[in-house]
Amino acid sequence: MLNTRIALFLVLSTGAGAGVIACGDKDDPVAEYCGGGEGAAVTYQELLPLLGKHCIWCHATTLTGDDREGAPLGQDYDTCEAARAFGIEGNQTVQAGTMPEDYELSVAEKLQFQAWIDSGMPCGNEQPLTEEEAR
Repeated sequence: MLNTRIALFLVLSTGAGAGVIACGDKDDPVAEYCGGGEGAAVTYQELLPLLGKHCIWCHATTLTGDDREGAPLGQDYDTCEAARAFGIEGNQTVQAGTMPEDYELSVAEKLQFQAWIDSGMPCGNEQPLTEEEAR
């Protein structure tokens, strides 16, 4: 699996060749989207603004029929549990540039989505295990 903390992403720009961005690099202009630095996890709560802006207007548990704009029933991102169920598949379509349908997410947004996957898709509201639970 791709690890956004060390992986390099190729950014193509029209007629300008290619550049490289390393997520987690101190000189990374999009480091704020990579989970706060080396080893930090990106949580669903941190990803939620991106999902709200680009995904939830079609992929929500509260939407049915035509309100889903063709989004498959059950493929939702408005709760962490629902997002986890389709997180890997959703990330693949985001990285491929096929979702959202009418435009492509920015490199920073793609990095943030990938970082959430690489972090194990945590919700962000998990409580640390007690000593008894850890045994």
